[in-house]
Amino acid sequence: MNRIGLLLIPLFFVSCSRPDKHGFISPALQKTEYLFTLPGKWTRTITPISHSNGSSKTNTNTIAPTRSHPATITTARSLFAGRFTLKADRTNEGLPESFFDLDTGEVIDSEEADIKLYSGCEPICMERLIPINGSVYYFNGQEEPSLDTCMASKGRYTTSDTRDLNYNGHYCVLTNWNNYSIITILSYDVYYNVVEVGFSYKTWK
Repeated sequence: MNRIGLLLIPLFFVSCSRPDKHGFISPALQKTEYLFTLPGKWTRTITPISHSNGSSKTNTNTIAPTRSHPATITTARSLFAGRFTLKADRTNEGLPESFFDLDTGEVIDSEEADIKLYSGCEPICMERLIPINGSVYYFNGQEEPSLDTCMASKGRYTTSDTRDLNYNGHYCVLTNWNNYSIITILSYDVYYNVVEVGFSYKTWK
């Protein structure tokens, strides 16, 4: 009687939190051993090298030699929120307090700023909020939009708006860092020629 022997091909891998060729993700530093045996079966043995709790466990599975897609990693957006005040001079619009960076939460006059408070009196006095340095926005009226609303309304964004500032109005902004923000006008005061406007903002990064 003829005997057919088994062909054993050992393969060893050491991985650290990365998907192996079959889509398995190792939770800790470990040794993964694959043995290929006839008739076409993979035997996988995982031996942890170290665990944070000092324990170790060996898992052995028999799997078919098929491919699987790598793991999908989804990055959630983080929310940053706060309040700020911008100032503008109706006779001199160059105040450094007229600019705000929605990505860093700073009142700053730089190329990183996303919005500017404009004020002028030609022929009548009015104030406007203007996106700058590559940012775009749209006015959503008195109803505060959600992040989903802002993300789904890209066709409405613009680089300019001729409307006067509207108390309790809401803007969706796509910043020059490609983050979404929502701005709400909270206060509107005029002291002689200086205009102060208070805002709240939310930025998702």
